[in-house]
Amino acid sequence: MLKKVISAIVFALVTLVIVWLGDIVLTCGLIIFAGIAMYEYCDAFKKKGFRPIYPVMALGVFAFYLAFCYVEGEYDATETLRFALLLITVMVLATLAVIVFFHKKITVIDGAMSIFGSFYVNGLMMFLLLLRSIGTEGEKWFGFGPRGDGFYYLVIAVFATAMADTFAMFGGMLFGKKKLIPEVSPHKTIAGSISAVAGSTVLTVILGIVFIKTGLLTTLQWFDYLIIGFAVGCVSQIGDLCASAMKRFCGIKDFGKIIPGHGGVLDRIDSHIYVIPVMFFYVIFRLGIAF
Repeated sequence: MLKKVISAIVFALVTLVIVWLGDIVLTCGLIIFAGIAMYEYCDAFKKKGFRPIYPVMALGVFAFYLAFCYVEGEYDATETLRFALLLITVMVLATLAVIVFFHKKITVIDGAMSIFGSFYVNGLMMFLLLLRSIGTEGEKWFGFGPRGDGFYYLVIAVFATAMADTFAMFGGMLFGKKKLIPEVSPHKTIAGSISAVAGSTVLTVILGIVFIKTGLLTTLQWFDYLIIGFAVGCVSQIGDLCASAMKRFCGIKDFGKIIPGHGGVLDRIDSHIYVIPVMFFYVIFRLGIAF
């Protein structure tokens, strides 16, 4: 338990520093994390007998992260989407070509698994960059300059997810008897699930009050934090359970062993990559931000 807590704190601090620095540091950091997570995903499905198309998976990393375009120092959403669409189209067409020309070794299921994995890992992680890019006008590279609102939106999402995970663990240990979905995750309990939602909601509201009182983030009201905390408490568990379902399908306990007490990178971020897209769309629709 102690090893797991220490690893979680160290991983959170490293992630916070990378997110704080932003720009090229964040992009490169995400490419590294995505590369490791993608390897873990492929290795898991190889154990099940599938054949990942590695060139396509690598192209997916570049398609989602190197598509970010900056015009005169500011993020340009339109150009990014155009370039990303081009690269994603090339990735899909390349997969279809591989299925045709290497049909004796690569099946349609292998191709579908490869494309799904690229979108699951890279596509969802890309929203971290999208969320971080909100309100970055005036920022300078390598952390010098004022923080944009996107940094604080990410802090909220990561904080709420961490609280949901923490309360789920302790709530399950203290009160958990009845299993939530034992066919997917034998250790998740209903008490832990309820604790996750309650803990995430209450602590996120407290964080919101701090942000509002200190003026760090003035675009959201207290009820926004209430909604976000409750939503994150729910959807973070879906992300965790989805990863558990894939691991059970592949017959493995963890995706990797790189993080002591947690397993692999994908084991550590499975909840976050589900939460951050939800946070991104809540922010842009709530604030009427063009995308």
